[in-house]
This record gives sequence, structure tokens and C-alpha cells, in this order.
Amino acid sequence: MALAEVLPQYPLGISEYDLLLVLQKQPYQIFSNDGMQDPLILFQRHFILFNALYQLKDRWHQEQSACLDIVVTHIRYLPFIAGQEGLIQADNLRAYYLDWQNFTDTKKEDVEELIESFWQLMDGEHSSSTLSQTSIENAFKCLLIKDSDDFKQVKIQYRKLLHQHHPDKGGDTQKSQEIKAAYAILKAYFNNH
Repeated sequence: MALAEVLPQYPLGISEYDLLLVLQKQPYQIFSNDGMQDPLILFQRHFILFNALYQLKDRWHQEQSACLDIVVTHIRYLPFIAGQEGLIQADNLRAYYLDWQNFTDTKKEDVEELIESFWQLMDGEHSSSTLSQTSIENAFKCLLIKDSDDFKQVKIQYRKLLHQHHPDKGGDTQKSQEIKAAYAILKAYFNNH
């Protein structure tokens, strides 16, 4: 497998973008150079790559041969050290990328809506008209809350998860950012209702 060959060559880690570039070149040529402007093709490449990364991570863990730290901005091969995994927490991203139904169900409109939501979040432009029901539901899922009418509960859960996943506390940067984004969506949702 190409990933098992490529990742150990980057002991400090590699970004998803750079990894995709490596996989486009000889000798791998897994992804073509075209389609980088099409949101659906970009999503599909991202999904395929992360599906393969999580499968490889599981295989290496089972073989006790290596570990893989998977974050969009940083994918890093690590040597296996017995007992370093400790208690394994539920990994929602792993579950998402290993479910091919998410790949087949995602349409171009879904990807464009996700991108638009991201840029609105970055610009701080959330209003009740720009928040889709899907983004609200996903935000509740990210914060591990069933649909709630109580913003106080959202705020408590946000602080708890942010404390748990904050990079300064040994947590994951991507997960921390997802938690912040979900909280921003729900804060805008509650402010507009």
C-alpha cells in the first residue's frame, strides 16, 4: 500500500494537501491532477484518502507495528510503543470515514453547502437564514448532545469537550476546532430563536 510506504518518509508529519500531491506523482499516481477545482471531486479524494488512513491506522494498531496520528493539517507516522494507546475513546471521524454510505450519500450540493457554512463561520456571518438544519444537527452531534432547547446545556458541554480536547491538554487540534465551530453554529442558532 502506497500510504504504508510514504508516511514513514515524513517523520515530522505531512499535511493532507502535500500527501495528495505525493500520491499524484510517480510511482503512485493514485489521484489524477485534474478535478482540483470541483468541490465534489475534492471531497471524494479527501474521503478516499481518510478511509485508507483509518484502515491503515487500524491495521498497524492490530499488528502493533506503528501508530498513525490523523489530523487534516497533519498526518504523522509514529513508531508503535506498547501501552501508549491507553484507553481508546470513541472516534467520530473514524466512524464517519469508514462508512462508505457517507461517501455515496454526499452530493455536490452538500459539499458546496458545507464549504459555504465554513466560510460563513470564518466570517462570523451566522443567522437563522444561513444555518441549515443539517449544520445544526451536525453541531449537536459534534458536541454529543441530542437536540436541545437549553443553550446552557450546550455551553456546559462545549466547555467540557473543549477542555478535554484542547491541544494544550494533550488533545487534538482538529477536534478542538470542530468543537469550536459547532459551538459557534449553535450559539448563532440560539441567538436567532
